[in-house]
Amino acid sequence: TLIGWIQVYIFFFYCGCLCSYCVGRAVMVYMDFWIKDWATRSENTTLVIGNATTLLPLSAVEGSIPNFNLQDEFLLFYGVLGIAATIVSGIRSLTWVVSSLRAAKNLYHSMMTVILAAPMRFFDTTPTGRILSRAAEDTKQIDEQLPQFLRFSLDSLFLLIGACITIAIVIPYM
Repeated sequence: TLIGWIQVYIFFFYCGCLCSYCVGRAVMVYMDFWIKDWATRSENTTLVIGNATTLLPLSAVEGSIPNFNLQDEFLLFYGVLGIAATIVSGIRSLTWVVSSLRAAKNLYHSMMTVILAAPMRFFDTTPTGRILSRAAEDTKQIDEQLPQFLRFSLDSLFLLIGACITIAIVIPYM
């Protein structure tokens, strides 16, 4: 192990975690824009015939052009975005599980190293139940509560960033 440096694979692992959050939030924001675009185009569509441009209801255009079903195309692309969001969410969950297991393993290893290196006087004065209880409580904290807190914090952070980006994109068009 190196002191003062992180290993390359750990650096790329955490970069991948952050990228999965960024991509996940980007897909969710794009899904919102897609629904807005879908709703806007469902109301009216522009039909160009020769040099004339007319604004017609979508129902009038769909019936007049063979094999034209804009709703199916919108729904298909929205489904693809939903599948992409699900895959990114699965990757993000997998990275959480791997990170949590790695943190628990490191905590348990350092805790056992310190306990086994303790002098015999420590074991004579400290009841075994207290040592086991403390070890179990620390392991429970790192396994259950810390990952939930970090996940909630990162979800909130990227939700805020996504909202700010969405607002920055939408405001100039209002």
